[in-house]
Amino acid sequence: METLSSQWRNYIDELEIAFQPIVTIESGEIFGVEALLRGTEKIGFDSIAHFFDTAFEANVLYGVELALRYKVMERFVRLENFRDLTLFINVDNRLFEMSDFSAGNTAKFLHHFGLHSRQICFEISERTQVTVSEGFEELMRHYKEEHYRIAIDDFGMGYSGFLLLYRSTPHILKIDRFFLSNICTDIKKRTIVQSIVDLAQRLDIVVLAEGVESATELMICRQMGCQLVQGYYVQRPTTQYETLDSYYPQVAPPTLTLCVG
Repeated sequence: METLSSQWRNYIDELEIAFQPIVTIESGEIFGVEALLRGTEKIGFDSIAHFFDTAFEANVLYGVELALRYKVMERFVRLENFRDLTLFINVDNRLFEMSDFSAGNTAKFLHHFGLHSRQICFEISERTQVTVSEGFEELMRHYKEEHYRIAIDDFGMGYSGFLLLYRSTPHILKIDRFFLSNICTDIKKRTIVQSIVDLAQRLDIVVLAEGVESATELMICRQMGCQLVQGYYVQRPTTQYETLDSYYPQVAPPTLTLCVG
């Protein structure tokens, strides 16, 4: 693994970790949290994407990913009920191409913090190109054999699409916010989302509606069969971990809003 310079170590020290809750639709109980970076603009980057692009170009992406993964877990175990939660960690697809990539490092972190691999869900995004090769499939098999969960993030918005779905056989499919916006009145979006949910159910994959911002959107997701929900309607990402709840009443009760269109 590439040894990080003091500059990159300082970058990581300056970054904050926010958590956003992921909630079970039918109960309103928290299922897990997604870890999100905050503060990249304070250390001189235009965006989070710019930060990771720079790490990739400097050939330190894997080292950066591991250092951040350690920091995320250190923050995660501060949560009062962390042993009952799943931690969703975003993975930059390009790290699979890094020459210093190796298996087993995450397991060391889990042992250090007293966590189990079943509590970890790696999110692979469709938005950036991923090489769906034999090596990629072998890595997915390794993660599953070690009892990690796999999620496809931003489903429907990326390059690999159903090939990635087929090759990775994920546990969770996250439907992108684009398809949920105006879903009440957009028949095409409703048709697409329903088709995705139906396919996922046949493949025994849990569907997570990402970016839900209203009671109406939540109602439609529930009607279509989504099992998990995440978004501003539930709670915005927060660095104030004490504000995370174990139960979100606005999610559990059925909404009476009618969908027209």
